[in-house]
Amino acid sequence: MLSTRHQRTKPTASFKQRIGKVCLVAGAMTLAGCQMTAQDKVSVDYYAISGNTTAALDREIKAKGPRIGDGRHAVAVARIRMIPTIRFKRLESGCKPTSVKVAVNARVTLPRWTGRDGANSDVGRAWDNIDRYTRLHEAVHVAIAFRYASDTEKAIENLPPTATCDVMKAQVSKIFKRQLRAHDKAQRAFDAREQRRFAAIARRQAAARAAARGSVNATTGGQTVPRLESQNTSAGEKIPTAAAAD
Repeated sequence: MLSTRHQRTKPTASFKQRIGKVCLVAGAMTLAGCQMTAQDKVSVDYYAISGNTTAALDREIKAKGPRIGDGRHAVAVARIRMIPTIRFKRLESGCKPTSVKVAVNARVTLPRWTGRDGANSDVGRAWDNIDRYTRLHEAVHVAIAFRYASDTEKAIENLPPTATCDVMKAQVSKIFKRQLRAHDKAQRAFDAREQRRFAAIARRQAAARAAARGSVNATTGGQTVPRLESQNTSAGEKIPTAAAAD
């Protein structure tokens, strides 16, 4: 199951709106751009691969897929930024945030297989499974970002008034940085869980193939399939200095 472990909270209207669009992304990802709110944005682009065997497709991905942090090529990648825009106001009780928005800007890169007509049906079915999973995997990355953006907004909105707006800005900055670290940890944990899950599936499939052949070697055999890897790139933003007190 593609899920993340987190405390369940009642979703806000803004959060529901965002997740509704994530479901659209997971189901299709056919739009060049997908606006979540006026500030949120998810865009999808593609790189072309060709071939009529899974081994050929794997080679294409290794050569053309988006580069991740260690320099390797992944099947797909979600590059995510969380951008805060916050305004403050001086009240009789002190300084308080009056407008809080943490926008999510996500750019998802996916493979697109060209020349499929030359491949047999087994390769086509294998690719369809990989393609569906890859789209869903990246949509989960985007959903994680939306959840942390919403949680960050609520945490800042719930701050009590402070004596000065400079003190409030310092508190907001501290919360935002803490949430960015938690967000990055959640994204990495999701990838790690998926990598362990697919490694276990691959071992079971290899064992089944070996058993069917009556081989004592249960770790080899069969065609290779493209590596199911992705990396979320989170780039935090400073609290805009233009968000001066009203």
